[in-house]
Amino acid sequence: MNDESDRRRQLAELAVALLGTYTLIRRLLALLPIPINLPSAEGELFDGETFDADVALEGIERARALITDLPLDHLTVNMIGTLLLEWGTARDLLLMAEIVGPDQHRLDAIKFALMRLAHLASAVEEELDPGT
Repeated sequence: MNDESDRRRQLAELAVALLGTYTLIRRLLALLPIPINLPSAEGELFDGETFDADVALEGIERARALITDLPLDHLTVNMIGTLLLEWGTARDLLLMAEIVGPDQHRLDAIKFALMRLAHLASAVEEELDPGT
């Protein structure tokens, strides 16, 4: 049975996954020809209990603006831009689920956004660091 407490637990797990994808994006942006630094998830944005997704989103949006000026091919720029946009989308969906309620369709939407993010991150990593 998928009761409210189970959905709240799932939402908490998805929040941790969002934090993990932020850390992955931060690592990928460090591989760029001109690295883009995002605030660290450890300490700056995460105090052990609360992740400051608003500050994280500011960094993600700044990175979205900066990548268009980097010496990268059009496909790689678009993949990175989409990756960053997907993170923002997953963050917004997570906030909506926290405010309105973790209905199953919202949890599923967050899961799919995180899956898209993971696939894009893998493709971006292959482009930026082909030896991995």
